[in-house]
Amino acid sequence: MSVFQIIFLLMSTFHIEVLNSSLVGKSIEGLPPGTLHNVIAFKTYSGGFFTKEYCLNIQAVKDNEPGELFIVEKESDCEASLMNGKKIFQLAFYNFQLELKEKFVLIKADKERLQIPLINKKYLENKKFTSHIASNSYGSFEISTGLGGKKREWLSAGSICYQTDDECNVIKDNCQKCPYGTYYIKNNACAKSLTKVCGIDQCGTQNNYACIRGPLASEIKEYCLPDSPYGFCHEGLRVSCVNKVLICE
Repeated sequence: MSVFQIIFLLMSTFHIEVLNSSLVGKSIEGLPPGTLHNVIAFKTYSGGFFTKEYCLNIQAVKDNEPGELFIVEKESDCEASLMNGKKIFQLAFYNFQLELKEKFVLIKADKERLQIPLINKKYLENKKFTSHIASNSYGSFEISTGLGGKKREWLSAGSICYQTDDECNVIKDNCQKCPYGTYYIKNNACAKSLTKVCGIDQCGTQNNYACIRGPLASEIKEYCLPDSPYGFCHEGLRVSCVNKVLICE
C-alpha cells in the first residue's frame, strides 16, 4: 500500500487509542535495538455501518539496520499483531517521531512526512492514564477510560497477565487489568505466543527480562539456552535462562 493509500484509508478514523504514550510526541532514542512496540490504534469507518481497526507498530533501529514502521489490520488485539499481523504498510527509518494533534496525526520518518487528517475524530483513549484519570479533554477528543465510578482491582507491575503452557494452551488472560500497559517475555516453549507482563518495559537491562526478538530471528526449537538467540540484552550483558525465563546478566 502506498503512502497516499494509507493516508486515505486512515482519514476516516473516529477513535484513536494510544497504546504507548512514551512513544508519542517524543524521540524513540534509547529503545532496546530491534525491539517491537505498539504505538497507536486507529478505529475507522469502512462504509455504511462497518468499521475496521488498524495498529501502528514500530521496530527499533538495530546497529546499522533501519527500524520499521508497520501498520496491520487489527484482529484480536494490537499486541498480537506485533508477531502475527499482516502488514499493509511498511516504512523504514533511522529517525522516527509520531505527533498526535487535534486535527491530524503527523508521522516523521527520516525525511518522510505523513500527515493523516482526522476528519471524523471523536474519541481518544490513552492507556497510560487509565489508572488515575476518569475523564479529561484532549483538544476536541474525549478521553474515555470506562471507569464508570467503580473501583477496579489492578494488577501490579511485574505480574504475569497472559500465559500459555508449552503446548500453547492459554492458562491466564487478564491483561485488561494492567494500568500501565504490558510487555513480552519468553518463559515457555510455545512458538506461537509470548507471555505478557504488566508494567513499563525495561527489557535488556541487568537482572531484568531479556528483550525478545521477532519470531523469525531463530529457527531453533529450544529457547532455554545460554546466550539464547530468542532474546538479547544491552551491551556488556548476556542472555541467561533461569527457571525457564530469559533474563539479562
